[in-house]
Amino acid sequence: MELRTIPIDLITPHELLRKVVLLHPSAKEMDLIRKVGITKPLTLRPLQGTSSQHYQLLAGVSSWVAAPLIGIHEVPAVVLEDIDDDTARDIVIQIQEVVTSQNPIKKAHAIRAVLESNPDMSQLELAQTMGEKNYNLSHYLRLLRLPSAIQNMVEMEQLQYGHARALLSLESSQEQLALVTETVKRKLSARVVERAVKKMVLRGLTAPEAVGEAIPEQISQSKNALQIDSASQQRMADNGQTGVNPGLNEKDSNIEKLEQQLSDILGTAVEIEYLVNGSGSLKIVYDNLDILDGVIKRIEGQGSEYL
Repeated sequence: MELRTIPIDLITPHELLRKVVLLHPSAKEMDLIRKVGITKPLTLRPLQGTSSQHYQLLAGVSSWVAAPLIGIHEVPAVVLEDIDDDTARDIVIQIQEVVTSQNPIKKAHAIRAVLESNPDMSQLELAQTMGEKNYNLSHYLRLLRLPSAIQNMVEMEQLQYGHARALLSLESSQEQLALVTETVKRKLSARVVERAVKKMVLRGLTAPEAVGEAIPEQISQSKNALQIDSASQQRMADNGQTGVNPGLNEKDSNIEKLEQQLSDILGTAVEIEYLVNGSGSLKIVYDNLDILDGVIKRIEGQGSEYL
């Protein structure tokens, strides 16, 4: 499937999307489209029985509604050929589930369902349709490798997405379940679980041992961050400025921004562990050898279209 440019007036929404069409895009969505244009390709299928070529909209409602409102008359689109009515209906339902689902496990199942029922659609094409990065879809799909008991806990919101992501670095389900037991019992944050996982992987500690070391370290880092933030707040106050503490358990916004920039460059997830003393580590996460090969080629400067 190749990306095409389609006149907006040749597109009619699928009947299942007509209620969605009534929802006006948010001000944030409209402002983004004004600045950068339509970045999420629409998913269409050719309509038969029309005097000229027309298309039915299967995904991308917000962009289709917003485009004419701000003077955009042609939109990027992926056109699925030879799609019958039943298949089109399934695609609409499945993609809507992917886009609207807030639960990581439900989203992962929806992504897999779309890909399995539409073998002509690649993961990258689905990501483009959703306006997501390809590696984000890979992260969701990796959650389905976790033991069913852990998946159920994520689905029931007993564990968060960050907990589940961290657990994927453990090779055995026994280790994953052992750390989940500690996580639930001690109500651990995702940051503590990440620290514990590293200790289990690098030093072979048991889950209780790793958690026992990770908790004091997190508390110490939080105290250091509090001291640094307090000093910063005092300096700002001395200069007549005001500021707020964005949250001791969260990464600095500059670090998160840098992670996103590196992820965009390399085409896969990047994690930065920044310590108070200025040291730290950089982790490149890949889901398979093809993605790793793409990362290596990007680093070597041989191009950027490998994923």
